[in-house]
Amino acid sequence: MIRFLKQLLLQFAGSRQVVKLPSAVGLHEPLTRFIFANVHFAANTRRVKYGAFMPGKDGETSVYRIPELSQEAIWSLGKALIRKETLKARADIVCSAPQQIGLRVESSPQDHPKHAVIVGWPVEKDKQKMLATRLSDVAALHIFISAK
Repeated sequence: MIRFLKQLLLQFAGSRQVVKLPSAVGLHEPLTRFIFANVHFAANTRRVKYGAFMPGKDGETSVYRIPELSQEAIWSLGKALIRKETLKARADIVCSAPQQIGLRVESSPQDHPKHAVIVGWPVEKDKQKMLATRLSDVAALHIFISAK
């Protein structure tokens, strides 16, 4: 029952009014990568580390489309994700950043209407690290401050 309620919250988190996103991710559309590990960012220098953008075993990096969302709504979206880890931070980029380095951003609304994936990663780990570093260099870090 709790899982169902979390999924329901995830579907509607961050939107007082439902904004229908186009199926294609726009070139200048803002995206965020939620960060659940302290090793993926440096709080003291306010920098995102390349590990935050590394693709998973499926060859994809999960991001969320955040146009027209308030800061509060973006954080609500990240907190609603069902993960074992606690939300630590997020890295904001624009869709054109992955495209400029040969990657693609594709809408992937199966799990959530705002979900997208960065795809087109090379197979070689060193090349993935190089591209992830380029994304982290242009990402804006936002650290989550929980109200306890």
